[in-house]
Amino acid sequence: MDPRSVLSNRPADVVSHPWEHLSDILAGFIVRRYGCRKYGTHAVPVSGQRTVFVGRGGYDEHRDPALAKECEATLAAADLGVEKERGLAPFLRYTRLVDTAGLGKTFGMLGRVVELLPRVHQDSSWRTRQWAELFFEAFVAVYPRRMAYRRAYPDSHREMRRALKHAFERAVGQKHRIDNAERYVRSKIQRLFLAEPRLPFPAFSLLYCAEVIALHLRHRFRRHRQGRNIARRAVIEWLADAIRAEIGRQRIFIKAGPASLSFGNFEEACVLIDGEEFLLLLVESDEEAIHSRLFADSRSVAMVVARRSPRANLGHTRGQVQALTRRSVPSAGFVERFDDFTALVRALEQDLRGEQKSTWSELVAQSEPPGAKIWFYHHGLRALFNGARSAPDMEPTLVLNKQIVECMRLAFDDEHWRYRNEFRASCGGEPLPEPQFREEWVNPDDDDNEEGIEGTK
Repeated sequence: MDPRSVLSNRPADVVSHPWEHLSDILAGFIVRRYGCRKYGTHAVPVSGQRTVFVGRGGYDEHRDPALAKECEATLAAADLGVEKERGLAPFLRYTRLVDTAGLGKTFGMLGRVVELLPRVHQDSSWRTRQWAELFFEAFVAVYPRRMAYRRAYPDSHREMRRALKHAFERAVGQKHRIDNAERYVRSKIQRLFLAEPRLPFPAFSLLYCAEVIALHLRHRFRRHRQGRNIARRAVIEWLADAIRAEIGRQRIFIKAGPASLSFGNFEEACVLIDGEEFLLLLVESDEEAIHSRLFADSRSVAMVVARRSPRANLGHTRGQVQALTRRSVPSAGFVERFDDFTALVRALEQDLRGEQKSTWSELVAQSEPPGAKIWFYHHGLRALFNGARSAPDMEPTLVLNKQIVECMRLAFDDEHWRYRNEFRASCGGEPLPEPQFREEWVNPDDDDNEEGIEGTK
């Protein structure tokens, strides 16, 4: 007999990928809290990648194009009929934006910190889930009655700012001098959360979440003589973990500076998109934050493709490739042509493996097409992954660096619009209109031209 069958109210186990995001953890929380009736005690956990599997069913938005604007958490909530619960609905909206569009992930925001915490907790992934679920429990309890809670505990704002200062001291430890990463995090904390004490905390920022936890714990332990102190210590430790995660991220970012790049492992493609110039880079680097660092160092860089070495051990990639785009790229043409880049890379992968070329709709789908299953396309982020933290054992691509750079030029540059349309037609895709770019004529006999052109660069 399955020993779980004698546990009358125990829900099915929740199995996800090794590096859970906010939507994955929230989906598991929703299933464990609301899913007992549907899944009962006999559900069998099934393992998988990038998907939260629950019992005999899986919540996965990537396999169906119609679900592209959903995430694991919203699918779980809708399936269990709790998507409109007052204590869940606002949080589900935020989680959907984090997962599908990469929004709400700036410094000190919940969606960002959850992704950074596994570096702090190392192999204890349960601690990251526990950290996040403490807020989930508090939010479900507090949000529907938040005004009553704040009337009962009017000093919560002031206490959270004091707790944040104590949490920073706890995170950095007792020392006379702090390093550059710690100094940066301290300055961000002061500017975002401590400079204007009269302003409310941004929704789902660290102090917003900490206040919700504090209100929940103070109310829960209101009859306990040490209830206030219990809540205070829990919030300080919760914040300290988040600060450790931000400090760790900043150290990784600093390490990925210019010194980490050497001549010979760096290629670039300068392209025109509707007459606007963009710089696309391909680098060989084992620095985890190389994408973020290159975007920060140069505003002209629109896309970074990083290839990891076969010897790299980042916990998620070995010899694999990730292509990320700058989130603030304003050109609609760039976003549209990322489909062409993805399709070209996937079609080349299929050709190198002797597989039949897929249709256009398959080549630009989020899920991996036959023969190119090693490439995952995240539509919301405009990112192409050959392996990631959520797919750590993915086979490295056969596509070479020079072939990826050529795919960049063919996919993005105005000059190659006819080639793109021919490629689209060969796969059953819709052609694109001719790009509206402008060519400037230069008189070669004018002695001032060369100097003038160089001076404008």
